[in-house]
Amino acid sequence: MFNLQVFLLTLQKVAFLLVVIFIGYFLRKTGKVDRKAAATLSFLSTSIFSPAYVLKFLPDQFTVENLKSNLWILILSICLVFFTVIAARVLAKLFGKDDFEFKSLCYVFAFANTGYFGYPVIEGVFGPEVLAQFMIFCIPLNMTIFSYGYGLFLKTKKKFDFKNTFFSPVMLSYYCGIFMGLTGFRFPAFLSDAVEATGACMSPACMLSIGIVLGSFGIKELLSGIRPYVYGLIRLILLPALFGIILFFIGIREVYFSIAMASLSLPVGLNVVVFPESFGMDSSKNAKICFVSILMSMITLPFVFALIQTIARM
Repeated sequence: MFNLQVFLLTLQKVAFLLVVIFIGYFLRKTGKVDRKAAATLSFLSTSIFSPAYVLKFLPDQFTVENLKSNLWILILSICLVFFTVIAARVLAKLFGKDDFEFKSLCYVFAFANTGYFGYPVIEGVFGPEVLAQFMIFCIPLNMTIFSYGYGLFLKTKKKFDFKNTFFSPVMLSYYCGIFMGLTGFRFPAFLSDAVEATGACMSPACMLSIGIVLGSFGIKELLSGIRPYVYGLIRLILLPALFGIILFFIGIREVYFSIAMASLSLPVGLNVVVFPESFGMDSSKNAKICFVSILMSMITLPFVFALIQTIARM
């Protein structure tokens, strides 16, 4: 049942994440940067780096040919995102002590780190063909992250801020990327190179931001407390198990089952820190939850992915 290949891939990604996170942590602890640096990096990520990352990948994914051949994968993704968001809100109401914690847990339980963490692990376990399908599957998921997920942390007196939710820099890049994918339009080479180089800054900026935020904790404090571990178990075990049972009994199998379950089994997405930081909010507790879930995934993912492969063939 234990999958050594998944463990080694997970270990590799966790090691890289931790190295960059601890660079940010060290810079904060030694006074080289202050707390405001996390907010600056988060703002750059949501306003420049993430939009560039979207424009780098989306045009080649969102083509007419890909949409036709992966229509059912997109439908499955939309349905799963809808019900996952609902389940996350129910769970967040049970655990959230205040409005900010409720919104944070809505994100923690609904959205995993499918991009930077997920893509290489999926490719290593399931192969490049499944990765290509997984990236298509993640389009509705990512658009929900950068609309609904981003909107959770907007500072506004309104209950719903339509303009800033659906016309944020990242969502504008999605609209542009969809247009480019459907029409075949591409940027000139010099601009494409600039977009690619800028998009590559997204993950390091997010991880440095988390490290700087975590600098408010001591090493022992980072690993203390029961709540981050409870949230990690819900994110990594409970929700995948719940939706896995549902998908199994409605007849979802093979690559569809593997892709859906993989998207649910990954650690907490880094944007649960980046989004509130970009609005000047204190995301220390969120950073701790994110950090703990990354560590826990080293244990859970090898077993969960091995189980996914077994059930998908049944």
